[in-house]
Amino acid sequence: MSRQTINRMSAIALIVLALIAFSTVLSGYIFRVPSHGDEGTQAHIFQLSVAASMVALFVFATTADWKRPLKTATPIALQTVILLFSFLGLYLLEHP
Repeated sequence: MSRQTINRMSAIALIVLALIAFSTVLSGYIFRVPSHGDEGTQAHIFQLSVAASMVALFVFATTADWKRPLKTATPIALQTVILLFSFLGLYLLEHP
């Protein structure tokens, strides 16, 4: 597998994992399940998707073509914005 293919796949993984984290927070607003001590499945999916996105970010950054910084920074910026909204939504969900 070529370096460019790995980079493209990790860029897609960055966005998809950030969207999974955002959708789990969004589902917390939609379903409003009361807490029963354990954090629940949604929290675990959120945590795993954020952790996996950090791994994808590492792979993306190590295989990126840094001679083209704008094209390289676009998936990172998009992931950052989506995760910021995810953490903001999570904060507002847990601190009404």
